[in-house]
Amino acid sequence: MKKLVFTVFAVGLGLTANLWGQNNSSHGFYSINFNTDHLVFIDTLSNETDIGYVGRNITSKAVGLTFHNGTLYLSTNDTLFQVNTYSGLASPLFRTYNSSNNSGIFGAIAFDNNGQLYLFKEEVAFTQGKLYTVNITTGASTLVSGNNSGNASILGLSFVNNSLFGASELDDKLLKFNKSTGVVSLLYSNPLGMGFTTALTNLNGKLWGIDITNETTSTTTRFCKIDTISGVSTLKFSLPKLYTGLAWGTSNICYEYVTVTDTLVINTGITGYNPITYLNTLKIWPNPSNDHITIDAGNLATMNGYSIKIEDAQGQQVFQNAVNQQQFYVDITTWGGNGLYFVRIIDPQGNTVDIKKIVLQ
Repeated sequence: MKKLVFTVFAVGLGLTANLWGQNNSSHGFYSINFNTDHLVFIDTLSNETDIGYVGRNITSKAVGLTFHNGTLYLSTNDTLFQVNTYSGLASPLFRTYNSSNNSGIFGAIAFDNNGQLYLFKEEVAFTQGKLYTVNITTGASTLVSGNNSGNASILGLSFVNNSLFGASELDDKLLKFNKSTGVVSLLYSNPLGMGFTTALTNLNGKLWGIDITNETTSTTTRFCKIDTISGVSTLKFSLPKLYTGLAWGTSNICYEYVTVTDTLVINTGITGYNPITYLNTLKIWPNPSNDHITIDAGNLATMNGYSIKIEDAQGQQVFQNAVNQQQFYVDITTWGGNGLYFVRIIDPQGNTVDIKKIVLQ
């Protein structure tokens, strides 16, 4: 079967390399590789960087992982840990326990805007679960109320705009908690579309989650953006590994970035032939840019039915157009800031056949 592919290279000699030190921040997802028990950082290009061994023998595919005031917290095995984002090592802070009966508790965790830590404990699988607040000085955990949540199988928990959201393993639905009573105030009618959601996180005011589809058979983790109005998720990318816990934050990792300072060239071709027969060349320039880009469609006749979509690092669409004219002049001053943006080439059937990056500076 023939398959459309794209090859990208830079025209001219305009390549520059910049070494970013540890004080120069990059943003992305922190998670734990379930098979290696290593903390990892996944950047906005979906590249994974292994940070180091957590040291806690993570055996659950759903642990609590969240940032608060620049500190990464981990909840597992009835203990709250502080995770070193330079080394990956998790150091115990205290045992989390029910202050009324001294029993240990653990589960999904999230901080609200006031710095209060909430923890959801599944007490009886699928049938009973309760919401707690946790004292982050002592570990004492107090029931929000005596009410059951109404859905015990909550593996992900996150605040967005100070509303507390959970993801239900049982019926694949997004839900919203009343954090004052501990009950579910809204169970969305639409299926979330994630199968087995293991974690949620707040990405700049937007809800994201990870999904392994099936607890026992999956070998891939799906990273999804979740619409808090409809309760439906959109797949953004997937990686062929299993991850547990998810927290959006700033990295302490040294990177070497290579940026293109000339024309970005996208060669479209069909595999199934040896050598590959190229059909067309699209060009985007300048790259990097600070006020506009020009997109040239090359041989326009070969691009019938194709379109171009550009998104920012958070998955927000900033440009979309059918490839129906020779050149597009695109004003980028309203796109919302500097950084990496992703160019999607979409075929006539609506499939994204390639994704490449441009840089705004």
